[in-house]
Amino acid sequence: MEVRDRLFEISQEKGGSMYFTRDEEYPWAVVRGKLKKGITVLDAGCGNAPFSFYLAELGCNVFAVDTQDYSEFFRSSGVKFRQNCLSKLPFADGTFDRVFCISVFEHLEDSTLELILAEFSRVLKKDGLLILTVDKENSCRPHDFFKNYSAAIKGKFSVLEEKDLYEGKIKGFVCSWKQVTSSL
Repeated sequence: MEVRDRLFEISQEKGGSMYFTRDEEYPWAVVRGKLKKGITVLDAGCGNAPFSFYLAELGCNVFAVDTQDYSEFFRSSGVKFRQNCLSKLPFADGTFDRVFCISVFEHLEDSTLELILAEFSRVLKKDGLLILTVDKENSCRPHDFFKNYSAAIKGKFSVLEEKDLYEGKIKGFVCSWKQVTSSL
C-alpha cells in the first residue's frame, strides 16, 4: 500500500485531518527521513493528522508536540503526545534521530522562528535529520516571509536537499545538524 493511501486510511480511522497538500508532503518526508525501525522521531506541530500514527506503524518511537491539546486523539496509540510550545521543547539534548515539522512555520509568529530552530538543533542528534516543509504562499503572511524562513533554516542547519512540492507552493527541506559558532 502506498504511503498516501495508508495515511488517508489512518485519518479516516482516527477522525483526524488530512489537509490536501499532505498527499505530497508526507510521502516525501517519509522517503527523505530514511526511517528505520526503532529510531526516535519528533512530529513537531503534529495537529490531529495521521502522520505520527504512520511513523509509529513503521516501528519508530514517536513523540508528537503541539500547542493544542490532542492527548485524547493520541490516547492508546503508542505515540507519546506532549502539549507544549515548540520554542521550549520538553526533551533532553540529542534525543531525536529525526525531527519532522510539516507545514507548521507559516502558522507561527516570526519572533519565534530562531528559538524554534535552536530547539530543533538542540534536541536533534548530531547524526540526525530535520525534515520540514514551509508553505511559500500564504495569504495571511507578508510576501517575503518565506525568504526569511529559508535564510533562518540555512543559518542553523546544513541543507542537504531543497525541493519544491505541490506545484511549487511548498518548499521541502532535508537538513542535518551543524555546529553554529557564535561570533562573540
